[in-house]
Amino acid sequence: MAELNTDVRFVRGVGEARAKSLAKLGITDLKSLISYFPRAYEDRRESRCIAELQVGERACVTAMVASEPKLSRIRKGLELVKLRVVDESAALELTYFNQSYLKNTFHVGESYTFYGSTVVDKPIKFVGTGEKMDALDIFHPERMADRILGMGDIVSLVERAQEQYDEEEAKRLQKKIAKNQFDFNDFISQIQQIKKMGNLKELASMIPGVGKALKDVDIDDNAFKSIEAIIYSMTPDERSNPAILNGSRRQRIAKGSGTSIQEVNKLIKQFDETRKMMRMLTSAKSGKMKLPSMKPSFRR
Repeated sequence: MAELNTDVRFVRGVGEARAKSLAKLGITDLKSLISYFPRAYEDRRESRCIAELQVGERACVTAMVASEPKLSRIRKGLELVKLRVVDESAALELTYFNQSYLKNTFHVGESYTFYGSTVVDKPIKFVGTGEKMDALDIFHPERMADRILGMGDIVSLVERAQEQYDEEEAKRLQKKIAKNQFDFNDFISQIQQIKKMGNLKELASMIPGVGKALKDVDIDDNAFKSIEAIIYSMTPDERSNPAILNGSRRQRIAKGSGTSIQEVNKLIKQFDETRKMMRMLTSAKSGKMKLPSMKPSFRR
């Protein structure tokens, strides 16, 4: 065992060259080496808001992880771990150099205290919601945090629905429903509007409680493709007048769409049920819905 007065040159890993550098700091033996503290001290007890950070400032922030950490190997000897974090004020992208173990350390939805320096003063304005260029939404850190925690984001869901809302089309559709004329052309039009709002899993995550339940569930973005194939395999007359869809027509549609007769029957049944429900809701809204008569009963 080494004594405290052991010359620093004989400490493993130091050597003559490093000993000269240590001597300039007043470190000459083992005791002075283990009791040495740097002159510059940093107080890391206070956390700052992300929006308050300045370029080049070293600070602590307490934030929630918003994206899975991604490990990138740039070249030999250089690895990057990147992740996005959010607090109530803004979002921040963190980059760690040559610390690949951090990829499995941080978990989405959990909060941590991070320390580092800000190198780019570019706040996040938009967030991507899909693979296409038009799949961009205005970034709201508090909404993103709620969605990650499974609390939903009803405000963004309503805003997306309003973007696709056409008042004239809605009035036309309401009249067709009231007259029981809702057809497969209208049905496919509604599907197209839903698809424009974003992928299904993302839309579901905006509903409170649903996002957390579907965290580990894989929802296929092509869920509507078989429905679209069946409808597009119908003739214009069949789409406009579903009542004429007899057995032979359904068999032809199944072959044309690459589906089974059971899938075609299931879609037509769901369509009929949807049409009935929409008509009931429209009648109730207009006050024309008939309620069963009830005779009053009295007890003596």
